[in-house]
Formats: sequence, structure tokens, C-alpha cells
Amino acid sequence: SGESPRLASDLVSIATTLGDELAGGDALANYDRALRIFHVQLRPGDVQLSAALVGRAMALGHVDRLDEARAVYGEAIGLLERAGATTRNLPIAYFNRGELSTRLGRCPDALADYARATERFIAQGGTTTSYLLYPLVGQGRCLVRTRRAAAAIAPLERAVAIQGNEGDALQAALAQVWLGRALRSEERRVGKECRSR
Repeated sequence: SGESPRLASDLVSIATTLGDELAGGDALANYDRALRIFHVQLRPGDVQLSAALVGRAMALGHVDRLDEARAVYGEAIGLLERAGATTRNLPIAYFNRGELSTRLGRCPDALADYARATERFIAQGGTTTSYLLYPLVGQGRCLVRTRRAAAAIAPLERAVAIQGNEGDALQAALAQVWLGRALRSEERRVGKECRSR
């Protein structure tokens, strides 16, 4: 079909499969080719670009090009926000950018993105959607790591209460682990305060 949107969509599918196998470099090459085609074939701001942008950002993260990945997530988020899109790619992009910020030691940036992801997931799937596990655990983890264990308890308790699917087992376990750490840290802090009186 030549350099068509259909070919670009197929390249995104191939890149997604490669990304799932953590073949970041190969995935990145396919995302880049797909985006070159999309930029020629589609009008600026077309939401079809979003999946390729989110995928490209993920691939960049896999090859540790973290600042570049954050910028691409920003591009995808901006495109989706301007279009008023309700696709799940938007909260996923917020969450993924939050994870990159966490890896870069930028918890304030991460917390803002986790909050946006939480808000969007609720708007799309309600207050019990299993997608909430991800930003809630991210938020709690960041708060514990920045010595704000008391603030971490509520989002982590909320995460623990969510009934995840089989694919969410790791996040459900992480919610338990980080809640335990938050409770233990807060218990130690309260104990120190009591002893100092």
C-alpha cells in the first residue's frame, strides 16, 4: 500500500510487539518510521499519532533515554488534551511519564502526573477500576521515598482495596509492600516523638 497510514499502523503494531519483548532499539526504529509516515499522511494534531508517540516514549524509556522519553510523553499528552480525547492512552501517558520522573528522582513531577492519571482513570472507569492500582502505588511509593509516609498511607490503602485482574498481580503486591513500609515508617516516627516528650 506504499507509505500509507495503514502501513504506519502496522508498524506501530510491530513496534508494540517488539516493545513487549523489551527489544527497545528495534521497537524504536519501527515507531520512528511509523511517525514519519503519519506526519506526511495525517493532518497535524490527528489523534492517530498518540499511540505511536506513547509507544515511542516507552521504547525510549527501555533504552534509558529518559529525558527524551518524557518529552515525547509530553507531546502525546498535549495532542490528546488539545483534541479532548477520552482514549486510555492519556492516563497511561501521564502514569508512564510519572514513572520516568520517579526514575529520574523528580518525585514532585511524578506526583503531579500520578494525580492526573488517577483523575483520568476514574473519569473513564470509575473509582474501582484496576487501572487505579498503578498511579496510586506510584504516588505512595514516591511519598514514602521522600519521607512523607503519613501522606502515603491513604493512596496505598485505596490501592490495596482495589480488586485487580490477574495481570495486575505485581501492582497489587507492590501496594501491600509499600503500605507496609509506610505504616512502619509512620509507626517509628510516632514512637520517636513519644519518646522525646
